[in-house]
Amino acid sequence: MSADNRICLMETRWGWAGWHGSCSVNYYEPEYRFAQEFSSREAAVEWAHKEADSMVILEGGITYVDLEEQMRALKEVIEDAQTRLDNIIKWGTQFPVNNDLNFK
Repeated sequence: MSADNRICLMETRWGWAGWHGSCSVNYYEPEYRFAQEFSSREAAVEWAHKEADSMVILEGGITYVDLEEQMRALKEVIEDAQTRLDNIIKWGTQFPVNNDLNFK
């Protein structure tokens, strides 16, 4: 069984953020509901190491959410929004319930 967890660090417009995230998710912004905010990268890294030391399983380790990951995540959001818009136009709802419909 996989833990699928990591500690994410990301530079933001206000400084740095750190949060417990999933290895399976691409992030384009911090999980603000759970994120800690820091004024410096050093403070964020220090927090991340303390968090990592207290965890039994940390599959993905401490990772920086780099620009490539942010771009992948934004692309996923845009593609999802386009599919929802197409569904509204075609079916009158974002989430058609008929399983026979062909989705992108």
